[in-house]
Amino acid sequence: MIAGMAKLLFNLRNVPDDEADEVRELLTAHAVDWYETRPGPWGISTGALWLRDATAYPEARRLLDGYQQSRREHAREAERRHGREGFLDLLRRRPGFVLPRLTAIVALLVHSMALPRCCCTERRGSGPSVRTPVAGGCCEARHLQCRPCSTSPPITSPC
Repeated sequence: MIAGMAKLLFNLRNVPDDEADEVRELLTAHAVDWYETRPGPWGISTGALWLRDATAYPEARRLLDGYQQSRREHAREAERRHGREGFLDLLRRRPGFVLPRLTAIVALLVHSMALPRCCCTERRGSGPSVRTPVAGGCCEARHLQCRPCSTSPPITSPC
């Protein structure tokens, strides 16, 4: 490692703003010479905190490890006191996030269960008939005999 060369210390991807602010304050309070790069406009590159001098990395890493251990302990204590966030908590806190996704899931389930399932029986030449699972009215459009995929009498309408 070349002295004086920059070294990545802390990647800011998916880091909450309060944690990033606390790390910045920690580095400044301990007179660590650092700078920040911002994320790219299309989300390809990520923001990060860098050390100007790579020789300061062991000390900065020690500070950061201590901070992260402390933050982890505080998060675990808060979880013990308040419990984990459940579905209803998320729904109350972020209804604009949850409701469209929940609506889409329910719509997909209803749509997939509403589609009729049948097997079209098609005779190809002199060989045996071929049973093909289909959804919708393809049997009628192709003038084929439509049966449920189990062995039962033909379905007349809808396929």
